[in-house]
Amino acid sequence: MDYIKSDSLAQKRNRRFRIVILVLVLVFSTALGVLHQHPIGWKPAGVDAFCPFGGIESALSLVTTGRMLSRIAWSSFTLLGAVLLLAVLFRRSFCGNLCPFGTLQELFGMLGKKIFGKRYELNAKIDKTARFLIGSMFLGRVFCKYLCPMGAFLGLINRFGSFRVKRNDETCIHCKKCDKACPVNIKVSAVEQVQASECINCNECVNVCPVRDTLYVGNRRRRKSELVRSFLYPLCCSQQSSP
Repeated sequence: MDYIKSDSLAQKRNRRFRIVILVLVLVFSTALGVLHQHPIGWKPAGVDAFCPFGGIESALSLVTTGRMLSRIAWSSFTLLGAVLLLAVLFRRSFCGNLCPFGTLQELFGMLGKKIFGKRYELNAKIDKTARFLIGSMFLGRVFCKYLCPMGAFLGLINRFGSFRVKRNDETCIHCKKCDKACPVNIKVSAVEQVQASECINCNECVNVCPVRDTLYVGNRRRRKSELVRSFLYPLCCSQQSSP
């Protein structure tokens, strides 16, 4: 079957850009943690001040005990609001494009794939019921899928997010490269649009698809969208060059 190939150079550029952003956030948060513990003339706030989950913890404390957490940073509430707004538009993009711990897991996952030659998957029943870093070397994003409280919270909002990965079955060649690329083991090739709460909107599946416009990011109301393919790089992803 004849089909128009995707712009592989643009796809590689998009993937590299995402990794650069992830690594920069990881380095920034790590530097803050080190400087907080070992200040050199300046002591920044602790890493917890830059964690949106602190806002959730304090809100729960306020509801259950009538009191705020005593040492909560207001920046946690600001970040929580930003993450929630991001989730309403782009679902769990925070998890897939900004979370430093998610970056660590992904780097370990890449290392594991180099060492073992593949990524393992749990039995579907066990995987569903279970919903740890070394585990990420074997399974990929273990903490995100099974343990992260922030991920679980955002998973509740995920289904209502506006933008999601969609698949055009008419042009799909069922190569299943998208399934292999997904860090949270979603069978992208089996659905018309990814609605799973586990989806972290990293768009790795979109950026490995060999057929132009077969996998794309669109909103819930349109069959196809000329809008963003990712909240981080809307322009470079929406434009595909001719083969």
